[in-house]
Amino acid sequence: MAFLKETPRSLRTYFLLVGALTALGVVMAVGDAPSFTTAILAVAPMAVFAADFLYAGIRMPTLLAIQPRRLEHVIYAALAMDALQVVMDVVGGVTPAQAAPKGGIGVLLCLYLLANIRRLAREAVAVPRSAGLAS
Repeated sequence: MAFLKETPRSLRTYFLLVGALTALGVVMAVGDAPSFTTAILAVAPMAVFAADFLYAGIRMPTLLAIQPRRLEHVIYAALAMDALQVVMDVVGGVTPAQAAPKGGIGVLLCLYLLANIRRLAREAVAVPRSAGLAS
């Protein structure tokens, strides 16, 4: 399925977009919170998540070539946030039948990204080796 193969550029765009939208959500949540302390406690994990995605997007080519595990850790954090969101939804009164599809889509997207990050990291390592052999 060649149409499902991401490029470093498309992954960079995805990471930057997710990071920027999450940061925007954090700013909006802080503005809507009843108190500053409540806002900080509620959105601090999301602020870290946004910063992590922005960092990964900015440093995508370097991270793919040198530290692909760092990108994998970002995706693992996203998986954990998806699971936590489903639990919080269910505890908050949302039925499991309503919460599970949203969490399931997040998990599938994370697994897709993880597979592409691993593939691109292998390709990034293979290019310098093959270039060295050709000369």
